[in-house]
Amino acid sequence: MGLTRRGSRLIFIGNPMIDVVARAFPSGISLPDGASRHLPMEELKLIEEALNRQGTLLFRGPSGGAYSAAAAAAIYHSKVTLIGSAGSDGEYFRKGAAMGKFRFFDPVAAERESGHKALPAGRFISFTEGKTGPFANPSAALSFRQNHVPPISRRDIPFFEGFLLSRLPASLTVGSSLCAVDLSAPFIAERLHDHIVSLEKKSRLILFGNIEESEHFFDVDFGSGRQPGSALRKAIDTFCKRGHRYLLKMGAQGAWMFQREEEKLEERYIPPLSAKEIHPVNTGDAFAGAFLGSIAAEHSLQEALEAAAYAGAAVASVIGNIAGAGSDQTDKASYSEGETTTV
Repeated sequence: MGLTRRGSRLIFIGNPMIDVVARAFPSGISLPDGASRHLPMEELKLIEEALNRQGTLLFRGPSGGAYSAAAAAAIYHSKVTLIGSAGSDGEYFRKGAAMGKFRFFDPVAAERESGHKALPAGRFISFTEGKTGPFANPSAALSFRQNHVPPISRRDIPFFEGFLLSRLPASLTVGSSLCAVDLSAPFIAERLHDHIVSLEKKSRLILFGNIEESEHFFDVDFGSGRQPGSALRKAIDTFCKRGHRYLLKMGAQGAWMFQREEEKLEERYIPPLSAKEIHPVNTGDAFAGAFLGSIAAEHSLQEALEAAAYAGAAVASVIGNIAGAGSDQTDKASYSEGETTTV
């Protein structure tokens, strides 16, 4: 079962370099003037037209749009629950929800509702509270730390995310078979289990982490290659022993994927994508999107990575194989298989 019904196309649009995939639009749909790099939020007419034409789903994200789009598609098809910050994407999720295209859930708003309801599949959990400040969402917390004087200590970041996780209802349950968490550091999974009931029994948990954030808390060694440090490995191993997976995003450096096989931690380095006209700055996000998309569409990770290589790191993660539409332009991209090692 794919992300789209037979005969339809699924198009993921990211930002920047939206013009690179403009040719992928169905005939009759064109980008508005001045939208070569950005799709203005007010272009809802274009979005609605794309959504209503042959079952096409159009989603515009920020610089990590490849990841956001795949996540949105997976959520749209009730395959995954994504926990994290909506960030600048929050407005798109809300407008999409208002259009009846997919659902949006905010745990802070849910606290005001009577009782604690289970969270069905196909929901996006946002930490955004509708206000600015360090506690609005993880991205705001990081931005606050980076832009204010005196700066917030790096040691305070776990406090911010701990605060955000504490806002999840204690009795929250996840109805989807897959739960993806997009927060900065792997140790946050320990706290997550304190707030989500029966997660291990009903869901597989995928945790995405950014190396530039994780390195603040773990002895990540960049000196002899792209090797996560020992403390980070230990945290990931503990997490994976529960049957979950961890994807360490490293931006233009690619990504590491970890999962437990029998009694050993299997790690796989995935090199940066290389595609014509594509800048690799958001390679890690593209892998995260491909990873989510591969599960939602029930394709293999290899197929997802090949699709991501074609689609491009900062543009779209799964136009080709994952969308089920196929492509005759895959020769324009290259993908190098990473080695799998066991530690």
